Amino acid sequence: ASAVLVGVVPYAQLAVANPLSLGLQAAGATQLLPWVEAAALVGLSSVMLVNLYSQPRVAVAMAQDGLLPAALARLHPRFGTPWIATLASALFCGALALRMPIDWLAERMCAGILLAFGVVSLATAVLRHRLPQAARPFRVPGPAWAIPLLSTLVCAGLLLAAQPHGVRDVGVWIVLGSVGRGVWLRGRRQKETGCS
Repeated sequence: ASAVLVGVVPYAQLAVANPLSLGLQAAGATQLLPWVEAAALVGLSSVMLVNLYSQPRVAVAMAQDGLLPAALARLHPRFGTPWIATLASALFCGALALRMPIDWLAERMCAGILLAFGVVSLATAVLRHRLPQAARPFRVPGPAWAIPLLSTLVCAGLLLAAQPHGVRDVGVWIVLGSVGRGVWLRGRRQKETGCS
C-alpha cells in the first residue's frame, strides 16, 4: 500500500493524518473514500480498545509490586476485573486526548511502541540463546535468532527515523522509571533486611 501511495502522490505530500484518503482522491477513486475512512475509524478504535484493555493489567501488576497505589490492584467483587485501574487508565488517557495535540501524542506513542517491540524482540533472541531447551510451541523457519534480531533492527531503524522529540521524551520517561524502580527496590530490600 505504501509503495502504491508513493507512486500516486509525491511522498512529501503524504505527511497528513489521512494519507490513504489523499491517495484515493488523487487517483480519482472518491467513491471509496467513505469506506476507507470508516475502516480507519474501526481500526483506530480497535487499537485504542486493546490499549485500554491491557493498560489496567499492567497497572495491577505494578500495584501488586508496590510501584503504584495498592487501590489499583483491587478487583471488582462481582466481575473480577480491575475496575479502579480501568477507570483510572480511561480517565488519564481521555485527559491526555483532550489536552494534548495529536501530533505530540503520536510522536511519543510511536517512539514508545517501537522501543517496546524492539526490547521484546531483543529479549526473545537472548532467551533463545540462554534457554535453548525451553518449550516453544510456536516456531518459525530458519535460525531461531534471525527473526527476533531482524525485528530489533527494524525497530531501531524506525526509531532513528522517528521524531527526535518523541524519542527523547520516551528516553527521559524510561530513565525516570528506572531510577524510581531502583529507589523502590532499595527501599524494599532495606525493609526486608530490617536496615534503616
